[in-house]
Amino acid sequence: MEEQEIISCLNACGFQSEQRERYLIFVRGGQTKAQIRLLWQQRKLLMDDLHTVQKQVDCIDYIIRSLERAEQTKE
Repeated sequence: MEEQEIISCLNACGFQSEQRERYLIFVRGGQTKAQIRLLWQQRKLLMDDLHTVQKQVDCIDYIIRSLERAEQTKE
């Protein structure tokens, strides 16, 4: 994988500049385990964010369903 392609992927995954630079140092040094560790850390952060957003969506869905039920009982 070319360095520019790696940078593009890391940016798309939400890596901050410091994380990205550290990752590239590991790439240049052939430190695959360290690369994988950073990727797993970022994945965990993204999954935590995903779960938070999913809870928010669930709350919105609950309110919508409640409003729709209330509207149906009026009819």
